[in-house]
Amino acid sequence: MTDITKFKSVAIKIDAYKLAKPMANEKYMSMGAFIRYLIDKEYDTHPDKPSLTNGEDTKTTNKKKSSKKRKRRAKSKKWKRS
Repeated sequence: MTDITKFKSVAIKIDAYKLAKPMANEKYMSMGAFIRYLIDKEYDTHPDKPSLTNGEDTKTTNKKKSSKKRKRRAKSKKWKRS
């Protein structure tokens, strides 16, 4: 099952898909990778982009997830031992 914390679905019109698919194939990319490429390219040219250091925007959410993961691992280890 797809991890919903890492991926989101998007819908595009068929005519846009038919234009984008050959461009993605030309660059040897999947459609998801091609959309990411286009977003990154546009983001780099955006004058009002926030100035974040690597990972800065996810530090608070990662702490919450990691503690949940630790609790989940501890529970699974208890179940395995018995």
